[in-house]
Formats: sequence, structure tokens, C-alpha cells
Amino acid sequence: MTARPRIHFEFKSRSPSQREIADRLGLSQATVALALREHPDIPVVIRAEVKRVADEIGYRSHPDLRILPDHERTKLPPSRRPSLGWINAWREPARLARHPDYSGYWRGACKAASERGYYLEEFRLSPKATAEELEQQLQMKGFHGILLPPDGDPTILNLFPWKNYRIVCLSHHTLPFPANLVGPDQLGNFRLALERMHNSGYRRIGFLTDRRPEASNDKLSMAAFPYNQCDSLSEGHLPIATTAENPVPHQLAEWARSHHLDAILTDLPGAGLLLKRARLRIPEDLGLAFSCRGQIRGWAGIDCHPEEVGRLGVEILASSIHGDLDGIPSIRIAVEGHWHEGSTLPLAPEGN
Repeated sequence: MTARPRIHFEFKSRSPSQREIADRLGLSQATVALALREHPDIPVVIRAEVKRVADEIGYRSHPDLRILPDHERTKLPPSRRPSLGWINAWREPARLARHPDYSGYWRGACKAASERGYYLEEFRLSPKATAEELEQQLQMKGFHGILLPPDGDPTILNLFPWKNYRIVCLSHHTLPFPANLVGPDQLGNFRLALERMHNSGYRRIGFLTDRRPEASNDKLSMAAFPYNQCDSLSEGHLPIATTAENPVPHQLAEWARSHHLDAILTDLPGAGLLLKRARLRIPEDLGLAFSCRGQIRGWAGIDCHPEEVGRLGVEILASSIHGDLDGIPSIRIAVEGHWHEGSTLPLAPEGN
């Protein structure tokens, strides 16, 4: 999916602007914007000069569009609506939009933002930017709130000035302060997937993922698999395989055969191709189910309702922006998934 482009809106009015104040004083527009808001990081002398020039040229700030009712904001052109930031901290930013689940988050969030009178804009964090450069870029954007999609690079995310924004995470990021979170019910979804696989006759189920958890980004699906094996749904505790530790196809094949697996549960959208390269036939050799199946027909697994995750993310963020959640502890919303049958997981052979 191609990210929605920024719509540049040019006012035809000749009314004075912040840019004109900045040009007169030799300042950046970001500094002028902060000075007009009495930001404490701007020296008092500069704030006074900015206000003097603003009065001199007749500059008048626009009213805070956040206080308008939703139906009033929706009448505004996109370029005049309050903007929400979609923070892309991936090392290869274009891959985020191609992810079958995360692109669903984006679609749901875009739709909800439009309905609430906001404009959602992708903002790509550059690993080469300094913290000061990033702060200046964000000030120019003027985001009223932030959505943080999954799997951002921790070293890039560490540059972000989180304390300055209202944030909703769409994954279990570990941030330096409490944050609201909306995401799939990974524990419940894994439980449901294992139950359905068990009901189809599979007993020796392994879990295939990309990597083990990192310090700054919890991988809840990794915890969900062994947690849900602590009952009669599987025979013993089977190992977890990661593509980071088993990068060569034959290593995956050896893992499956050495543990006598009859099925694999995975959170990797590309698992079918990986197993094909390992010369493991699906479903002849192994049953295969996905903990979040995306929109691919024929796959067995959980529909995580990614667009609903994105929609709820915007709803919580808008409530936070309007102050409706002030004084309330961090909110966690887990969106329940639903099972879909598919050709990758037929009934297991008799005597399996």
C-alpha cells in the first residue's frame, strides 16, 4: 500500500504569517511558533521580539482547531485539519506500508482520523538525524498526537521526544513512561489458534517467528506461545524457532523433523515461502496456521481485525487530545480475533 501523500495547501490570503515574522527576525519558523505559544525553551527576549513583530505586522494566530466539534473539523480541507503523526521508525521505511497487518492499521486509522476531523500523516524517523534536528522537524509538523505502529527500530525510537506528545502505541513498545496501547489480543488469539489446531487433530505444534524479544520492544507473541502450552493442547513444551537463529532453509527443516512436528503456528506473513524453500510441503508434510493471517485467502489462522486496531487507536488518541482521559491510568485495549479455516490446515491424518 502506498502511504497517503501530504497535501500542501497554500493560502491565497495576504494575511501575515509566521514565516514573515521568522524572515524579519532571522529565526526559524519553528522558533517563532514556540515563541508565540510562550514555550519556556525560547528565551524571554526572543519571545518579546517575536510578539513585537507579530503586533507590528498584524499577525493573528488561528484558533485551536482541536476544540472544534468533530463535525466542524470534517468540513475543513485536509491541510487545515489538526494533524496526527504516524511514526515510521523502520530501518527500511517502505516495508511498513507493505506489511499485510500493519497496512491494515494504517487504513483503519486514516478512515477514523478523517471521520473525526483529523489528518493522519506518516513521519519517517531518520537514523541519521540528531535529536535536535528531529525536534525541529516535529515542531514544524505541529502534530497534535502520535500513533506508533509496531516494530520500529529501538535505536531510532530512542531519539523521539515522547514527553512532548500524547501517544497511542499499536504494539507493546516499552517506552520510558506509561502510554495508551491498542493491539491484537495476542494471548487470546494464540489460545484460540492452538485450540483449533488441536481440534483438527494436531498435537506436536511448533512456533516459528523472526526473532526473540529485544529489551526495548516486547514481542508478546513469543510469550504467548509457551504460556498457552501449559495445558493439554500440545504434547510437551516444543521449542521455538526463529529465522534469525535459523537463517538457512535446511535448518528449519531439521528443526521440524528433529521434534517430529505435525504443524506450525507462526506470526510471519512469509512463512509459507520460507517453508517451501526448506522443502517442507504444506499441508502434506506439515499443517500451517497464522496467528494473524492478513487478507490472504486460503490461509488458516486468526483474523486480527487490523483495521479495527487502527480505528480504535485514533479513537483513544482523540479522546486523549481532548482531555477526556486526563487522570486516568494508561489504557490497554486488546482486540479479539476470529478463526478462519484454510487449506493450509486440513484435518490431521488418522493416527497422527
